[in-house]
This record gives sequence, C-alpha cells and structure tokens, in this order.
Amino acid sequence: MSARAEPFALLRPGLDVIAVGRGVVDLVLEVDALPAHDQKVNGRLVGWLPGGTVGNFACAASQLGLRVGFLGSVGDDAGGQAALDDFRRFGVRVDCMTIQ
Repeated sequence: MSARAEPFALLRPGLDVIAVGRGVVDLVLEVDALPAHDQKVNGRLVGWLPGGTVGNFACAASQLGLRVGFLGSVGDDAGGQAALDDFRRFGVRVDCMTIQ
C-alpha cells in the first residue's frame, strides 16, 4: 500500500458501504470505581484496542455481511498499524487508506 491512495478507487462497483474518517485506537483502562467530579483515580491498562466510531462501524458492517471500504487515514505509528491490521482482519477494504 502506498502512502498516497487513489481517491476514487472505492467508488467502483462492489461495495455496499464506504466508511469515511480516521482509523484510531482506543486506550482502554480498568478502574476500581468511577471517579467523582474532578477526582483522580488510578487505572490499569487493559490495552490499546483498534476502535473509534468509524472503525467500529466499518468492522461491524463487514461482520453483518456488507462489503465495506474505508476512505481515510491512519497514523504512521504502531496505533495506525493496529487499526490497519484490524480493518483487514474484518475484511474491510483499505486500498484508499492513507498513512500520515
């Protein structure tokens, strides 16, 4: 995959859904209790998990049997690679994704 994508490649026939946005990862922490207003609590790292609204939508739609493509970008770092790998694992087309 090149850093520059063909912007209209996803518009070719064969897709049911095009998700547009950024591929991100969510930092997931576990806490013993929810903090009160302005209270600080310690948390334990559960993981850096691919997610975000657009990513979750694209992967869920693909799991439901729709043909999904992602038009957007990911960072040029471990989080971006995790998001890219997750899209591929769920069968989301990423040929129009750019790496920034």
